[in-house]
Amino acid sequence: MNYPGYNVEVSSTFSEFEFTSNGSNGDVKNLVKYSLVPTKDDSIIFYNLAFGVNIGDIIDDSAIINNGDRDKILATVARTAYVF
Repeated sequence: MNYPGYNVEVSSTFSEFEFTSNGSNGDVKNLVKYSLVPTKDDSIIFYNLAFGVNIGDIIDDSAIINNGDRDKILATVARTAYVF
């Protein structure tokens, strides 16, 4: 991705990433969280990527920010996958 991204704070387990969206509607904290998905076959490993507005360490994935920085947010979320 060739879009600029936001600076990200990374948890010690490299499974949570927090950043602040800056735009026309102010500063909005966002959280990206990776979690292991249980499977019946232990040889198959899947992770879920959850993303949304950070409200007290709860991810609101239905919030609409309209901050005018969609591409920058998506680039930031995509970059967390590389770190994870």
